[in-house]
Amino acid sequence: MRILLDECMPMAVLDYLKDKKYDAVHVKHTEWEGFSNSRLYEKAQGEFQILITTDRHFAHPEKFKPRATFGVIYLRVAPTTSSFLVRALDQFLLKANFESVIGQLAIVRRNDFSIR
Repeated sequence: MRILLDECMPMAVLDYLKDKKYDAVHVKHTEWEGFSNSRLYEKAQGEFQILITTDRHFAHPEKFKPRATFGVIYLRVAPTTSSFLVRALDQFLLKANFESVIGQLAIVRRNDFSIR
């Protein structure tokens, strides 16, 4: 499973995922840096199964429709500092997994989450 981190994600989240042995890539390490949300969403679906972002626009299912082979994790965490984002993602992974998000939108908050 391949995971893509949006441009808004701090590198500490990439480090966390790599430490956990996930196949994760940051958009800043691809040729897609600077793409619009729509273009990034379309491109990512061919190579990745999960997009992790703090960009609330990706939480709108009518614009970014779930696909059977691709899911979005929207980290709705404030403040959007590395430590809070990593902690929220870690808490999510204690109760769920990335596979459960494929084809879905997961909204992850500091202390809970929902999958739609």
